[in-house]
Formats: sequence, structure tokens, C-alpha cells
Amino acid sequence: MKQWLVIAVSLLLTACSLTTPVKIPPLKTYLLMGPGPSEPLTLKKKPGKTLVLSIPRVNPWLNTSQMAYQLAPDQLAYFTQNRWAAPPAVQLQPILAEALQQAGLYRVVSLSASTTAIDQRLDLNLLAMQQLFYGPKSYYLLKLRAQLISEKTQRILASRVFTLTVPAATANPQGGVTAANAAVAALITDLVNFCRPYA
Repeated sequence: MKQWLVIAVSLLLTACSLTTPVKIPPLKTYLLMGPGPSEPLTLKKKPGKTLVLSIPRVNPWLNTSQMAYQLAPDQLAYFTQNRWAAPPAVQLQPILAEALQQAGLYRVVSLSASTTAIDQRLDLNLLAMQQLFYGPKSYYLLKLRAQLISEKTQRILASRVFTLTVPAATANPQGGVTAANAAVAALITDLVNFCRPYA
């Protein structure tokens, strides 16, 4: 009799577990942001040249809305309940174009070469953009190669790889997003200074 009772209770518990809905944490979606009003950019008077900002090329593993992170230099993974609103390179292009326009270095900063005469082209290659969990603290890594090219001569005016590592206040995806946006703001300052001698 006791054996039958045990079997009956087990079946009842199994049935309850099958009918109870599994709670799935909500998916969180994040945006990359440009510098805010508290981070003004220095304007240059009477700019004259035009610049086109190419669509950033990207390493295949970054061509996704998934948020990448690393627990070790040779290990790459993605958060399951946190993601970008769009792939980072897609979000970066208009942010960088707007910032370069606001900097006043160029008369026009365009996302398309179909506009009127273009003087220079800025080619970008997003090499790394992920949160690092090495040890007790967390950091955000943003690595980007930039080439400024004369459209008239197709000569490379300047080339540089920017590597930015920003500490995250908290070792979680939210802390990573905040650090990523700080890295973008720092990248904008670096890109403005990179283009300034040739504008």
C-alpha cells in the first residue's frame, strides 16, 4: 500500500510540474549612445570639405545583435537575456557621423557617397567590441581601425587602430553597456582629433 501511495504522489508532483509555466526572464535590449550635452565638441570656424563615412566593416562574430563577452582571452560567448537593439557597427555609423558633423571639421558629413562632390572618405573596421571578465572586475573593449582617404587621389591620408578599454562599474551586462557608451564617447574624441589635421 505504501508503495502505491509513493507512486501516486510522484505522479501527482510530475503532473503539477508539467502544467506549471516556466518563468523566462524578460529579454533586455540596449542602445549605443553618442556624447550628451555635457560633452561638447570644439567647433572649427568656416569648414569647407565634405566627408563620407563608410559602413563599418566588422569581424563576422560581431555581425550580430548579440552582446559578446569573454571570460578568458581565447573564449568568446554571448549573453542570452541581453542584446543590442541592432548590431554595434550599424549603431556606430550614424553616431560617429553626427559627432563628426557637430565637431565642425567638415561642411558635410554624409553616410552616402551619392551626395555632391566628396573630398574625403573615412573607412572603419570594427575589430572588437565585447565585455571582458578577467578577474574580479569587468572591462569593456572597443577596438576599431580607421583610414582617412582622399577621394580625389585615393591616397590614404592617415591610418590608425584605436583601442579603448573602459572599466565597468558593475560586472554585469548593464555595467558593460554603460562602459561601452563611455568607450564610444572616447572614440569620438579620438576620431575628431584623428581627422582634424586633414579637414
